[in-house]
Amino acid sequence: MALAEQLIERVAIWRKKNKCARVVMIWAASTEIFLKQHAVYKNLDTFEKAMRENHKAIALAMIYAYAALKSGIPSPTAPLI
Repeated sequence: MALAEQLIERVAIWRKKNKCARVVMIWAASTEIFLKQHAVYKNLDTFEKAMRENHKAIALAMIYAYAALKSGIPSPTAPLI
């Protein structure tokens, strides 16, 4: 969760500094291992709890996705307005 909070803060600072109305975040790291469905993905509360506990079912890409969504950056399938 600490990493997600840092990313959210950095996005906010960067967005303000560069006066951006819209932002795109691209995840360009190497492929992560396959993770099976886990109970921590049940809902946002269980996911955030797992992030705070540094649960092994939370992959790095999930942290970046969470930070992007919390920052108001739409998902790739969301319509851009």
